[in-house]
Amino acid sequence: DARRYAELVAKNFVSSDKYEQFRANFESLRATAEADRAAVERARLQVEYCFIRSPMAGRTGRLLVDEGSQIKANDDKGGMVDISQITPIYVAFAVPQQNLPAIKLHMGKGELKVAAEIPESGLSPEEGTLSFLDNKVNSQTGTVLLKGSFPNTGRHLWPGQFVTVTLTLATRQDAVVIPSMAVQVGQEGRFVYVVRADMTVESR
Repeated sequence: DARRYAELVAKNFVSSDKYEQFRANFESLRATAEADRAAVERARLQVEYCFIRSPMAGRTGRLLVDEGSQIKANDDKGGMVDISQITPIYVAFAVPQQNLPAIKLHMGKGELKVAAEIPESGLSPEEGTLSFLDNKVNSQTGTVLLKGSFPNTGRHLWPGQFVTVTLTLATRQDAVVIPSMAVQVGQEGRFVYVVRADMTVESR
């Protein structure tokens, strides 16, 4: 009506007082509609306060509070429930600081593979990638913290579980390898005993 009367008043078919009445009515109704929208948003916000939502998807542990308990933010009860992320999952491990230069060198060349094996499980190692290198060396242990990210779709890896981690820096083709237990440490460094063709032994 306000739009229609605006055209009529422009042609002097109706009085400007009549048009102003319709325009004021229009503005009043529009303000009421805006107030109603604000009321709906406020009600929606109030409903959100009725729920406590987890900031991440994961698996819950035991409940830390019982039904009917009163809790508040930053409560000393330690929260309502522990939630651990399972997929993906991160495995933390430390390496000696002597290995840090080689790790940084190969990280600059591309993504590094990490394998996590669950001891005595009979399962194949889980495959992941190196996702974190700490920004400092632990001065007490002389090690640096790293983390590997694993999809863990089979959910074999579990929070707090002990695993054996293998970080692969590079793959060498046609390399001569020996069991790690064969390597000995002497005054001049590491060496191995080698059996020669004449059945005598020498150290190398």
